[in-house]
Amino acid sequence: MTYSLNTLTRDGAAPAPAAPPTLWSRFAQEIILILGAALLLFVTVALWSYHPQDPAWSTSGSGELVRNGVGRWGALISDLAFS
Repeated sequence: MTYSLNTLTRDGAAPAPAAPPTLWSRFAQEIILILGAALLLFVTVALWSYHPQDPAWSTSGSGELVRNGVGRWGALISDLAFS
């Protein structure tokens, strides 16, 4: 079954076009996108460089330096993700 374009709108009138996004809302969307990409990159590097001997959430480690590519926070996040 097919409908004409304005059959499902009230009184057959076309809906009003949405206002274009403002400068600040567009800027906020871009900042959130960049922060999300940075977080994704951080988690990817943390998971990729996981080492079971790192001191983290479920282990005290071997007493050596942290071998995770993004440091202690990366060791914690990757240990939580893998356990």
